[in-house]
Amino acid sequence: VQGVALGSHHAVVYRGSTGRTAGDYDIVTRLPRVLSRRISAGEGSFLSVRRIAVDLYTEQDSESFISALAGCLLVEDCEFERMAGFTSGVVTMTGGGEVHIKTSKFSSNTANLDAAGDYRSGGAVSLPDGGVLKVSWSIFQSNQGRNGGAIFVGGEGAAASPVEIDGSLLQMNSLIGSGRG
Repeated sequence: VQGVALGSHHAVVYRGSTGRTAGDYDIVTRLPRVLSRRISAGEGSFLSVRRIAVDLYTEQDSESFISALAGCLLVEDCEFERMAGFTSGVVTMTGGGEVHIKTSKFSSNTANLDAAGDYRSGGAVSLPDGGVLKVSWSIFQSNQGRNGGAIFVGGEGAAASPVEIDGSLLQMNSLIGSGRG
């Protein structure tokens, strides 16, 4: 089983960044009980992922399970375990943007190293181009990444990036190989 959705969960995708109305929301009220593909949002989108649990999503040569480009991402009341992806095992926001994580658990996730040698990775969460990261009341345990065991924000040439972590536990996360972070 690649993923099991918890009851009463939903995902909301908002396309575009300005001048939109409620009619521009794509709302998925029931995700399949077995999650078999990644969740992603295009540039400038708002993506909300709530109340899902995914265990052992390790599609080879894959990006992170949840990915977005220069938008806003909310992950709330979720559990992710034994996941693997290139830039992170679970969440990647490229091109800047904001990631908000609330009351979620990330355990035993791994950022695989891609063939191009791009090692900007965190085991659970990566913002390789910088951005804003806010984490509250969440657990990051036993994750592995190249530049951050659990979390990686920024990199060469990235703007200064605010990171706020409140009431959360980061425990037994580690670096892979000769990583730095």
